[in-house]
Amino acid sequence: YSGLIKPTPEQTGRAAAILSSLGVSPDQPIVALAPGTSGRRSVKEWTDEGFVAVGNHLAQRGITPVVLGTQPVDAIANGCTWAVDLSGKTKLVEAMAILHRSRFLLAVDSGMLHLGAAVGTPVVGLYGPSDATVTGPQGPGHIVVTSGADCSPCIKTECSLGRKCMVELSADKVIAAVDSVLDRKESNS
Repeated sequence: YSGLIKPTPEQTGRAAAILSSLGVSPDQPIVALAPGTSGRRSVKEWTDEGFVAVGNHLAQRGITPVVLGTQPVDAIANGCTWAVDLSGKTKLVEAMAILHRSRFLLAVDSGMLHLGAAVGTPVVGLYGPSDATVTGPQGPGHIVVTSGADCSPCIKTECSLGRKCMVELSADKVIAAVDSVLDRKESNS
């Protein structure tokens, strides 16, 4: 199902104008970060500190992190000053066009993760309580990262264990997955 959805030229233009207004040139590489969950299922959220670490790592590699989602995430934008924070500031079609332009998408199990896969953008999906064999990104080239917690996947909507499956997912493990996607894309260019 990867690549089923394509932004129109008008949608692509609107997304480019939004990014340009924030200092992102058309040839500047970007990566989308989507920390929010669908339906406010906070049990599936990763840590703001983890997203900040990945955002800072991307910036060190010369890539601009772009934060997407329906709700503002000030902690990520404040912790990664190189990030372009569009959380709560785009329409769905603009987010779709930004996803299409992105080198890849880093997201928790959410609607944004599936939209990224649907536009053909490689996804690094962060999974804990969800079963990635059921709700993982569809299509080739995606990577699913888990903490390996013994309670995962539990499919629960609430957690009595402090969300250890997501909290214990280390930034280093996610950065290794991110680097593998970037290195793969660079070797194919």
